[in-house]
Amino acid sequence: MEMGSIYREDSCRNSEDLVHNEIDIYEEVDRIFFENVADYSENPCKLIEKLSKKFWNEFKTWKCLHTDQVKQNDLVRMRGMILNGVDTEFSLNGVVTVDSDGNTHVVCGILRDCIQCLNIEEIKGISHRYVYNVVPERGSAEWYTKTLSCKNHQKSVDAFLKDEKSKVSVKFYSSESELFSPNMVFDLYGIIDLNKIPDEECDFSSVSKSSLCEATLHVIHYEPVDCYSILSAVYPEVLDCPDVHARGIKATLDALERFLDSKIVAELLVSRFIVSRSAQPEKSVVNSLPYTLKNVCDSKTIIEMIKLFISKVHVIEMSEKMLEESWASYMRPDGCFEQGLLQVSDDTLIIIDETKLPINDLSLSKEGMKNFEIVSNFLLTGNMPFIFPYQTVEIESGATVFILSGEKCFLGEANMFTKEHCSIKLPKSYLVDMRFIQQYGVEHDSVLNLCRHALLSCRKNLGNIEIGKEIQELSIQEFLEMQHKNRNTERNSNRLHRMLMISKCLASLMGQNYVDQKCWTRAVELENSLHE
Repeated sequence: MEMGSIYREDSCRNSEDLVHNEIDIYEEVDRIFFENVADYSENPCKLIEKLSKKFWNEFKTWKCLHTDQVKQNDLVRMRGMILNGVDTEFSLNGVVTVDSDGNTHVVCGILRDCIQCLNIEEIKGISHRYVYNVVPERGSAEWYTKTLSCKNHQKSVDAFLKDEKSKVSVKFYSSESELFSPNMVFDLYGIIDLNKIPDEECDFSSVSKSSLCEATLHVIHYEPVDCYSILSAVYPEVLDCPDVHARGIKATLDALERFLDSKIVAELLVSRFIVSRSAQPEKSVVNSLPYTLKNVCDSKTIIEMIKLFISKVHVIEMSEKMLEESWASYMRPDGCFEQGLLQVSDDTLIIIDETKLPINDLSLSKEGMKNFEIVSNFLLTGNMPFIFPYQTVEIESGATVFILSGEKCFLGEANMFTKEHCSIKLPKSYLVDMRFIQQYGVEHDSVLNLCRHALLSCRKNLGNIEIGKEIQELSIQEFLEMQHKNRNTERNSNRLHRMLMISKCLASLMGQNYVDQKCWTRAVELENSLHE
């Protein structure tokens, strides 16, 4: 059913102006079904594939589920994250029924939850359907949500995510969908079923109306969202720019240095931006990089600055009250699955803002201490717990974490990987303000697209960076020199890991597929700056 990318330049047309949503989609489903009842009853994916080809040029103009006014059986689109594991149900693809006069006729059940008939004489076909709870992505930046072409999309998403009933039940026929994992993101296109919602018409742009918890989306077409190529697909002009990678990285570093008044901080921050667990090979030491930004006075401004460059930024404002919330995802006693604070889609940057915490020590309850341990373990391992009634399952997260701290650090006090103090310290001279950040975003939108494309390319390429024999010999020499000065083997080993990781980031930023001596020398300098 998956048929590749369908991004087009005309994808921004308003869906309300189009008439194809007014058709009776089930008349079309039935028409195709009766062309070959036996074949489609046995394999409903063939019928769905035919529908997908029919609507191929129209998917991007269907109503947006979270922002448009949606009615029963409308053709809709949504971008959603898989919340938890798969459920399986049986679907009656076709049946022969007997009416009151004794006449028989065939009824199609494909892309429906139930068949409306009294007496079933024969079942023409049964198949599995794979059912997932899907929720909107957290923290999507405005420029990222534009790739879905839904006006006011993120404002609506943020409102729904505050409502515990924001889930949509999404149903697939394809066998590939059985293997979907939590946190995967898809652009979904299908038929919306509001039969279990009391309102005849449901305005999904208003939280006060009926919630999405009972809504079902019967999927006609789906596409995995590839965050690395999505920007160039929607803004193809970035690829027309000569030396797009070099110009994008230079513009990023120049902007951050201008914002933060430090070339060193800019380079370390960009290195952290491009580190992605999902793009790393197994056993790669991702968390060797410092993930605490210290001496932050105005966290909101720093967050807005980061959102200019990063596609998904999920902010958690740390407080004693917040530590009593659920950081892990879990199954409630009523069987519903609850999304924890740490569960986000892959390649999301989680920012934990602890600048508002009291200077004195935290006073935590038993639940608060438990959550503190969950966060600490997440920082160390990259795994987040899914808590079920009889077991806890840890699932690897594709998110990365950044902690904003004031003068005193709590979670950011020590690097959880290296067990040592290691943070990026903002210079006291940085003067970035909210108005300046917002103005920069408006005036430099085309340049920022180059920056975003370059950073996404770096994230994708990072796992392919090689460290040759010459650099390996230099790293051994550096380690021996550190040992000579201080025989703390664990500390020196951690510093070496960090240098190697920074050198790989620098190589990726330079558009190389290997670490050269220039990258290594600069990595050593940046590592030393963390301890000044």
